[in-house]
Amino acid sequence: MDANDVLKYRLRKGFIGIQNIGCRAYFRNIEIRPLPDKEHWIGLLESGVDGFETPGEADWQIENDTLTGKGGDGQATTKQQFEGPFELQVWVKTIVNGNGGVLFNCGGQPVEVQCFNAPDSTNPTGSLYGIAPARRVLSHDEQWFLLQIFTDGPNAMVLVNGEEVCTTNKLKPPYRGGIGFQQHTPGAVIQYRGARLKAWPDGFSK
Repeated sequence: MDANDVLKYRLRKGFIGIQNIGCRAYFRNIEIRPLPDKEHWIGLLESGVDGFETPGEADWQIENDTLTGKGGDGQATTKQQFEGPFELQVWVKTIVNGNGGVLFNCGGQPVEVQCFNAPDSTNPTGSLYGIAPARRVLSHDEQWFLLQIFTDGPNAMVLVNGEEVCTTNKLKPPYRGGIGFQQHTPGAVIQYRGARLKAWPDGFSK
C-alpha cells in the first residue's frame, strides 16, 4: 500500500468485500487475524481537559474521546509539544453553522486547517488558513468528517474524508508546538473526536 500514492495516506481500516461478476463462485473458511499494531499512535484527548491550555471564552469538555467546544471564541491547545514529520487524524463535526479549525506548530507561527463547511468561503474546510485554500468542500454540518493533516518542515497536505484537498510547501519555522482545536463562532458548537498523532520518520512525499 505504501507504494501507491492514492492508498498510502488512506485509513488502514474498512469493510471486507467479496465480489462475483456473473459466474458461480464459492468462498469458504474466510478468517481474519489481527496483526500487531506497528503505527504507535498518540491519543491527544486521553489526559482530559487538564492536558490543554484553554485561552478565550469557549467552554471545553471531553467525554467519550470527544472534545466539545461551545459558547464564545476560544482554543484548546495541548500542553504536550510535537515536531514533524507527523500525521494528525481527527473526526470533526460542526453544529449550528460552526466555524473552527485544527492548528499545529503552535510554538511559533501556528498553522490552522479550517473547519468551516461553506463552499463560498475563501477558506472552507480543509484550507490551510491564509496559506492555501481547499480545492473543494467534501464535508457538511451535522455530519462527522475525517480530517488528516500531514506536515514535514515547510510541507503540509490535508485530506478530508480520504481525499486530498490542499497542499503547500510554504510553511515557516519553527516547526513544532502544541496541537490546537478552535471554536470560533459564538453560539455554535464544534466537536473533535478520536484525535491522534503519529510520527512519519521518513517524512511524506507529495
